[in-house]
Amino acid sequence: MSDADPPALVQPITRALAELQTSIVSEGVRAFDGWLERFVIYTLIARLSGLPDPDAATPISVHALAGSLGRPYETVRRHVNALAADGLCAREDNRIRAIQPGLQRPHIERLVRATHDAFVRFVEHLALSGEPLPDRRPGIYDPATGVQAAADIMLAVTQTNREKHAGWLDLVLFSTVAAGNCRVQPLGPAPSMAMRPVGAAAVARTIGIGQATVNRHLAAMTRTGQLRRSRDGYVLNRAWLDDPAAQAVTQLSLQNVRRLLGTVAAKGFPFDDPASAYLGERPPLTAIG
Repeated sequence: MSDADPPALVQPITRALAELQTSIVSEGVRAFDGWLERFVIYTLIARLSGLPDPDAATPISVHALAGSLGRPYETVRRHVNALAADGLCAREDNRIRAIQPGLQRPHIERLVRATHDAFVRFVEHLALSGEPLPDRRPGIYDPATGVQAAADIMLAVTQTNREKHAGWLDLVLFSTVAAGNCRVQPLGPAPSMAMRPVGAAAVARTIGIGQATVNRHLAAMTRTGQLRRSRDGYVLNRAWLDDPAAQAVTQLSLQNVRRLLGTVAAKGFPFDDPASAYLGERPPLTAIG
């Protein structure tokens, strides 16, 4: 394809999800020394058995983890063993749970805090896109609710995109390219144009994955039609985004987000003033470049 091909149009929900995922993954992969799979597995363990009170949680079986994530049992078992050996999780027979000492480690606390504030920023992005937000309901908001919601959204996106992307890394790369392509335009109710090419080196630096691996996957995603290559880097392929199957995934993602926001609303999230929920200042968008 030539540089003159019309740019892909990125729906507001796709762009907001891309920014959310890019921010969380860039923190999470670094917290787990470059292991994307280990970060995702720990996220699910912590979501199901660690947050908000790991001492009161029920451990999850390794078989259940593998089934939920669509990954081979042996792969998941290997990462679970590493998490237990590192003291982030505790094994109970063939089950695993996150433990409080692990959640209190500085790099995990930073990750949890960053995840929470990326979720709050995501809610603000939805408001800018024109998405109706739930009404605020009575209750005292616990930041653990926001962390849970961010994890649920990330895991739901992984599930809905399972047939569209070859694996977790391809979905992460796609989201990072999408965020970078649209970065020169403000988020709003209209679709964004994927106009700004992103180089493989920039993507690798952003998410903390080795450039050789990123190069290989981006090249494969170009061959399968998800991306196209321009003189200055990679951009989303309009034909791929316009495909009815991709549009159906976008709609399913939006339905999942709306459902999860309803759950957060029931737990007191301040949808009438999302910025008041930040644990720190509003985090800037993760640099891509």
